[in-house]
Amino acid sequence: MQKNKILSPRIWSINIALSLFLFAFSQHLNNLDATLTIPATKIKFAVYNNHSAGIKFLYPSGWEPILKKSSDSSMVIEILFPNITGSSNTSGIHWHGPSTSFITLSIANMSSHYNSTSPITTLNSLTKQNLDLANSTLPNFDLIESNKTTLAGNPAHKVLGMFKQEGKDINVIDEWAIKNGQLYRITFYSEQGSYSSYLPTVQKMIDSFVILK
Repeated sequence: MQKNKILSPRIWSINIALSLFLFAFSQHLNNLDATLTIPATKIKFAVYNNHSAGIKFLYPSGWEPILKKSSDSSMVIEILFPNITGSSNTSGIHWHGPSTSFITLSIANMSSHYNSTSPITTLNSLTKQNLDLANSTLPNFDLIESNKTTLAGNPAHKVLGMFKQEGKDINVIDEWAIKNGQLYRITFYSEQGSYSSYLPTVQKMIDSFVILK
């Protein structure tokens, strides 16, 4: 008859601690996954309104629009996701890694932003230039879709693509429009694993974009 093995108090305590850690870690992953998969219709949105730039759009509460560059001829706003604005960044400087998800919104005066012998003045010529740059600068760039669309009610172009960054597949959505000599461009980058989860929320943000002037 086999005797039951009796664990020592020390081993018993280690097993309990390990079990609690694994349970807490699994709950963290579940909560993270739940955050990513909340339908866009159930997310609480705030309004970003920049009167000087003449734009406004919706963004999820907890995400953070940061003005990165502003001049008389151009402006760049980054919308950082919660996973890259955490407490680990104690310097007060907002940042994103090369393979984290984020959105950039850029506004530029076409006449001063594109100085060349052949000025970019039409949507078609701008689209050709942007695709040429993507093919020449993004590692292993793969164009998935390239279609006409609208942005804030204006004729626009939309590109879906993928490229490699530090060995990871990065999905990108890039939309641009020209209105009154101004370029308006919204770009969404995301690692492939989280792209589908973020997409409905990001699309709602893009659809809410309004040009006020």
